[in-house]
Amino acid sequence: MFMLTTGLVRAYTSARAALAGTYFQEGRDLAAQGRYEQAIENYRRAISFNPGDAGYRLQLAQALVHTGRLAEAEAHLDELHDEDPTDAVVNLALARIYAMKNDVSDAVSWYHRAIYGLWGDRPQQNRIGAR
Repeated sequence: MFMLTTGLVRAYTSARAALAGTYFQEGRDLAAQGRYEQAIENYRRAISFNPGDAGYRLQLAQALVHTGRLAEAEAHLDELHDEDPTDAVVNLALARIYAMKNDVSDAVSWYHRAIYGLWGDRPQQNRIGAR
């Protein structure tokens, strides 16, 4: 019985991850076409199947920025920042939101966090870009 239950749980988990991945990829494709409203819906679906994926949540926040929904994007980014304050990509996204809101003081603070944060790839180039 234990083996059957374990197998069913694995199959269920795998199916949820596959659905999340499919919705996420569709969202990325839509965002690349500039269809952000539709991308947002797909990102939300992906998150519903895999709520712990920070990459999904980051893409959702970035799509929200493109649609001008800064407060909602900021809320998602704040959660991501709370989970990992050193994430330079999240810090840069927050810096850009504050810059869009003409909040110079907070924007500068977030840009500094982005510059000195941890970049997953091309850290030197990304630091320069953030500056």
